Amino acid sequence: MTRNQIIDIIEAGLGQLYIRDHHLLRVKSKEESINHHLANYIQRFIVLNDQNDLHVDLEYDKHGDRIKKIRIRRRVFRIRPDAIFHQRGHDRRNFLAVECKKGYTTSHDRNKIIALLQHPYNYRYGALISYLPDHDHFRLLLYYRWGGTIDYISKDIAKEA
Repeated sequence: MTRNQIIDIIEAGLGQLYIRDHHLLRVKSKEESINHHLANYIQRFIVLNDQNDLHVDLEYDKHGDRIKKIRIRRRVFRIRPDAIFHQRGHDRRNFLAVECKKGYTTSHDRNKIIALLQHPYNYRYGALISYLPDHDHFRLLLYYRWGGTIDYISKDIAKEA
């Protein structure tokens, strides 16, 4: 699946979230509540693109049977990505890791996603999503591996019914 296809999938998921669950955004519901619905919409579109062997897990803190950890500037952090799309039990099909915020994402969020694209996790894509309930758009930063480097695409996605 190409990065443009994954952007289209996330955009479609955000579109469904806005159409079906805009109340959660309007009342600024807890992120976990919003994330649950977004992950379900993204999973539906992933399955439609013949990626039906992936599990979706929210707040999943395991790497095999160990705790999921990353190192940022010599500090070790236990992490629970908001949503991951993967095959459980190994790292061969770690597809998409997602962090979502009601406001703007932070450098810690970006560092977490970048770490998940690297060894030992090797996610193919990482997404930072800002719900921005007081704006007319969502913000998406899609990170991906390009050769030996990690790059990203930034896109504002209109909230439309």
